[in-house]
Amino acid sequence: MAKNVALSVGFILLFIGLMGWLTGKGNHTFVLFGINAVHNLFHMATGLILILVALGAEGYAREYCLLMGTVYAMVAAAGLIHIGFLTQILNLNTPDNLFHLGISVACLRVGLKLRRRRHH
Repeated sequence: MAKNVALSVGFILLFIGLMGWLTGKGNHTFVLFGINAVHNLFHMATGLILILVALGAEGYAREYCLLMGTVYAMVAAAGLIHIGFLTQILNLNTPDNLFHLGISVACLRVGLKLRRRRHH
């Protein structure tokens, strides 16, 4: 299950990053999302990591889902409470924050659910 989530989320992030990259440079909006080169690279790098992890063992996928869920929760929180530096460097807006929160929930949910099963 974690491998499937890691693969799905990874492809979504890679696609979003590539689409943002192809639409231009600088701080601007693509559809509803604020994007820039750093934001695009962040999505592409984390997406690629999740795809590669999905090709390995289920345990690695579970742990990386927990890691990525935590990272994306922190990015979403920083955007939602408007931490200036991170909001500016990633060109975050409300749709970005909600997208990052959704990624966080999906990754943390599968990682924590599978971790509980393993310990019972």
